[in-house]
Formats: sequence, C-alpha cells, structure tokens
Amino acid sequence: MRALLLKGPRSLEFAEMEIPVDNEKAIIKIKAIGICGTEISSYNDTFPMGTYPRVLGHEAVGEIVKIGENSKGLKVGDRVILEPYRYCGHCYPCSLGRTNCCENLKCIGVHENGAASEYFAHEIPLLYKIPDEMKWEHAVFSDPLTNALQGVSRAKVKKGESVVITGAGPIGIMAAQYVNAIGATAILISSMEQRMAVAECLGIRYIVNHSKSDPIRAVREITRGRMAEAVIECSGRPDAIRKTLDYASNAGRIALIGYSREAIPLPTHLITRKELDVLGSRNCMGLQPVAIEAIQTGQVKVEPLISSLVKFEELPDYFAKISNNPGDYIKVVALL
Repeated sequence: MRALLLKGPRSLEFAEMEIPVDNEKAIIKIKAIGICGTEISSYNDTFPMGTYPRVLGHEAVGEIVKIGENSKGLKVGDRVILEPYRYCGHCYPCSLGRTNCCENLKCIGVHENGAASEYFAHEIPLLYKIPDEMKWEHAVFSDPLTNALQGVSRAKVKKGESVVITGAGPIGIMAAQYVNAIGATAILISSMEQRMAVAECLGIRYIVNHSKSDPIRAVREITRGRMAEAVIECSGRPDAIRKTLDYASNAGRIALIGYSREAIPLPTHLITRKELDVLGSRNCMGLQPVAIEAIQTGQVKVEPLISSLVKFEELPDYFAKISNNPGDYIKVVALL
C-alpha cells in the first residue's frame, strides 16, 4: 500500500508499505485525510513534538474492512472516524478520566505512524461510526471540531454569554459557529481577510480585524463594557495569547488551545485582579459523537471551510503550497 512519509524537513514522498495485519484492532480502508496545521509545522520543522521519518495523518475517516467481535457493535462495512489519541489508561490524568492529557499520550501521525495511507489498523474503542449519508470530506472535520468543542467545554461557555475567539483557522471558525449555535455570542478576532470573509458567510456576526482596529476597544463596545465572559485562544500567536487577559471580563474564563513555542510574559496582576480562570485545552475527551452530530445537523457547517478537495497523490504538492501561502487555505482534504 502507499503511505505519505515525511522523511525530514520539507521532504515528503509516498512510500510502499505492507498492509497492516492486527487481530486486536480494526483494519480501516482510509477514504479521506485532512491536512492539519500541526502537520504543516512538522513539514517545516517548527513543531516541537514532530519526529522523522513519520507517516503523517491523524484527521482520517474510512470504512472497516476487518474487525473482530467488539462491545461497540461495529462491523465490516461501517463508516468510521478515527480518534487519533492513544492513552495509557493508568496514569494520574487517565485515573481522572482525562485521557486527553494522558502522561503517555501518543497521537498517530505525530508520535507514531499515522493514517495517511491506503489502510490503517486502529484500536476499536477509538472508532466512532459516522452516518451513511455524511460525505467523507465533511466527516474529516469531526476531529478538528472536537478540539474546538474541548475549548468551549473548558471555558464553560453558557447561553447568553459573549465569547471572544482568537484565530480564524478551522478550529476558530468552527468554535465560533458552535458558540452561536448554543445561544452565546461569538466575537472572532483575526487579521486573515480571506478566512474572515468565510466566517462572515457562515453567520459569524462579530468579526474584528486586529490589524485595522483596536480589538480590545471593539470587544468593549460589542459587550457594552463588560468584556467577554469566556475567551478561547486558537491561534497560538504570542500577542493573541497575551491579549486574552484583556478581552476577559472580571471572573472570566480563558481556554488556551493554540500552541506557542515562545515564552510569553503575562501581566499576572490582571489574572489576580479579575480573578480569571486560565485553562489549558488539549485534544478532546469523548466529544466525537457531539462533533459528528453538530456537522450532521448543520450546527457547524464545514463545506465552506474546504479550500481544496484533492486526490491523495496531490498531497505532497499541497503541503508545499500551504507552507508557502498559509493564508490561502483553511482546510485541504484529500480523497483516496
């Protein structure tokens, strides 16, 4: 079978590998793969957890071609999405049920070979059935959507609240849609105009271009002086992370999804004075069914987020294109 192998920085090619055989796992014929920002970082050698050589791919959906008896009732022919995070089950976070931040967490495509291949073997408990009528390219978004949902959950967003979301990538735009869907008010902050235009078409009413206006003043005006009860940071930009403290109201909550490799000085007096809850948000915890339903019901619309729908063979070219012009793409999905 063919597999997409990252041999080193900006060195990506297809490799011939054996089709997996594993009687303890399900064998999946992969149907679609999404390109994630972390994979572009690995490609550019800027992702601290990336290692080489590595078969990429953690946003993956496909059809079960082999599976044994299982408690989930899954069978050959079922269409599934892969939860890509493997956890140990016995460390302290796992004992709390917080498997998303397991001390020994392994993400396929990052710590071990991923699913950007024609077939993949995966643990049965980490498979979730998707509706027969859902398009493969839409189902791929269930994985990044769970990251957005985890941030919404960590920030304890409630109906009627104002929620600042920084970063107009797939996670930020989907978080904004979901926030609006549950009755809160999303305020999306970015400077990437093409992505902001897509967000506007998706019904995000409040969009602030921080390169053209003062975002703190804008948030104050939208919230009538209160500021945002919740802030979800999705960009990983040091300046955006710093400003989360300014966007938050007194007694506000901040969820940090985006990664930054830089040490960021923070005025901790604002955390104390406002008594803010500042929370990390990593991966997700059992939110795949919620994500699948949100896409299926249209609470989160994903079709406009697909910048390019390509063939598997085109992925090396598209990694280079995205790396050179990241602002031109929201999500590239490859069909196998």
